[in-house]
Amino acid sequence: MKSWTTLALGSSLAVCALAQQTERPQLRLRIVLQKRTYALNERLMVKSELTNLTSRTLCFPVPDQDCESTSTGWLLTTGYPLNKGERDSFICHADGGGIGGAKLESDIKDHWIMLAPNAVYTTKVSEANVTLSVGGDWKLKASYHPPVGAFSGDYAKTLQSTAEQVGCKLPDSISAAEPETITVLSDNSKDR
Repeated sequence: MKSWTTLALGSSLAVCALAQQTERPQLRLRIVLQKRTYALNERLMVKSELTNLTSRTLCFPVPDQDCESTSTGWLLTTGYPLNKGERDSFICHADGGGIGGAKLESDIKDHWIMLAPNAVYTTKVSEANVTLSVGGDWKLKASYHPPVGAFSGDYAKTLQSTAEQVGCKLPDSISAAEPETITVLSDNSKDR
């Protein structure tokens, strides 16, 4: 009886440890800054790089860089002043239904990003979702979320199976960039 309890406990711990292991990331996300020092209230313009870390071609729609969009996926950069701590920021949310069948297959072939193994996709320049309202060091964060469909988990399966038919794989996990630090000059630091 004692050995059965030990075996069962050991098996349970092994399953829990396995469940806690993270899957190998599919995409590496990197924030690309134009500069490291900004003026107070200056617009923060950024690009991002997504690198395919898999051995298969990944494919995905051009991610929305302004809103959380479930139909295309999104890639947003946010930030906060280090001396004030992290704050919530407003991010709009755009739900969108999805297309299917031949239209989806055509859309994947003609408009989606096809990212071969080790290839890099660089986004267009966009404004980060941050207002540089105080001087000091700021931490920037970015994350990419693949499309999932607004109201149905089945749509993610439709996207994945159609991508497979076209010969690519839709990323199925969120990617987060290593944070970047920038400096925002206060009005006083301009006089020095």
